[in-house]
Amino acid sequence: MSPIAARRHDAVVVGAGPNGLVAAVLLAEAGWRVVVREAADEPGGGLRTEGLTVSGFRHDVCSSVHPLALASPALRGLLDQVTWCQPEFALAHPLEGGRAALLERSLDATCARMGPDGRRWRALMAPSLRGAGGLVDSILSPRSLPRASPRALAEFAAVGGLPATVLARLFRGDEARALFGGCAAHSVLDLRAPVSGGVGLLLALLGHHVGWPVARGGSSSITDELVTRLHAAGGVLECGRRVSDLAQLPAARAVLLDLTPRQVVAVVGDRLPAAYARKLSRYRYGAGVFKLDWALDGPVPWANADVARAGTVHLGGSFTEIAAAEHIVARG
Repeated sequence: MSPIAARRHDAVVVGAGPNGLVAAVLLAEAGWRVVVREAADEPGGGLRTEGLTVSGFRHDVCSSVHPLALASPALRGLLDQVTWCQPEFALAHPLEGGRAALLERSLDATCARMGPDGRRWRALMAPSLRGAGGLVDSILSPRSLPRASPRALAEFAAVGGLPATVLARLFRGDEARALFGGCAAHSVLDLRAPVSGGVGLLLALLGHHVGWPVARGGSSSITDELVTRLHAAGGVLECGRRVSDLAQLPAARAVLLDLTPRQVVAVVGDRLPAAYARKLSRYRYGAGVFKLDWALDGPVPWANADVARAGTVHLGGSFTEIAAAEHIVARG
């Protein structure tokens, strides 16, 4: 029997995190025979919801807020059965003296709260927001598949390539600067670094474009929907199956590794081109992110009541304080 005839699978995916699951679903729904192998006992990676504190409380293991899940062209149509909850305010950023910066879906409403900085916020957001669908699709798609006009991409790149510290100078007041700085800090970069401003711009833009939603039932509901679709398309999910070498995998047309760079080197070994293996081995991981889960006995008594109406709260202080903290982390 030929090797091709012996194949029972068209694709083997190693790792059932969100990226691996999405790839598996897309291939399975395109008619490929797909098997997914996951070392953990449950799929999802960090996209899980568990009882991490006291009885009756469930917490997302990693992220809870998913603007990119709504905006991603790869996920479009895959999560139709997930119920998305949109808070009244996408984001709140409390400041001293009972003040708070607020990001709303409405650009007009957000700008109206900013005083003189409102027109500056509008000038920064409005050009990209007008063609946000195609622009976001282009940013989140392979570079060979642009969805926005070359002019729109060039304009976003010209602004988004700047450090957050440069873009923050557009604003005069603490509120707008802090709101932008909190978004930019999601880059986990020194805010003086190029592109850090682009991350802040993109996340603020998404707040206006699709919101910053949470999934009803927790992030595990996203994983559950992807697994359901995989099974419905004939795909197979095998948990508790750690892969340490490609030789452990069944024959397939394609192997997809949803792994870290160094894990790829360990699994693939000398099958990788030497130069590429060296590049992966030298990959420098970014700063870590610390997460603390609380089981609260009541609402947080925010000094500004509007903060309680937001789905995400950034407790980073002023832009200057955020930038200083990120600079210290970047220095090690």
